Amino acid sequence: MKPDYITWDSLDSFSVNETSSLWIDHEPTSDMDNDTRKRYYSFRQRLEILIDGGKLDYIEKKVADNILFGSSTEIRLKKSVLKEYAERRNEYPPFLFPEKRKAQEPTFADSIPFMDKKHPNYSSELEAAVSVAMALFFSDNQGEDRKGKTPKQRVLDWLKENRPSIRSKEARERISTLINPDKHRKGGAPKTP
Repeated sequence: MKPDYITWDSLDSFSVNETSSLWIDHEPTSDMDNDTRKRYYSFRQRLEILIDGGKLDYIEKKVADNILFGSSTEIRLKKSVLKEYAERRNEYPPFLFPEKRKAQEPTFADSIPFMDKKHPNYSSELEAAVSVAMALFFSDNQGEDRKGKTPKQRVLDWLKENRPSIRSKEARERISTLINPDKHRKGGAPKTP
């Protein structure tokens, strides 16, 4: 599946997993067939060699801090660093170079009018709710930062990092209430993992 560029265009940095998927023009939150998986791991290996060899700058972002599991960090690659690397290699992955995108099959976001910022009825809260739900609850890497956090806290953290334009506490609360998974139908919020 092609990447949901509306979501990814808004980020300034990417995890190694996200970069590896997006570089091969694949949506990180969707399943991979065998051919796509091979291309993903091939690029990921190249990326890890560059990072380990000090040839690609990265930032470490704290993703968890809790008494039981200690502090945990994630390697993030800045969009600007990735663009420089791509240009040196004469490669232009579409997630870094929107101007190089070809007319292609519609993505999830393209097929739904409420995800289009140019649509007259666009709602930033609705777009954010769908984006955070896709990223946290319907992706392959939905468990990476779960330890010690409720689904609501994970949503609020994601919104703070990826949709800082949603400043209203009430708006963030509405979104987290709307998309909180209904896993425990007996009542109450899902338990903290």
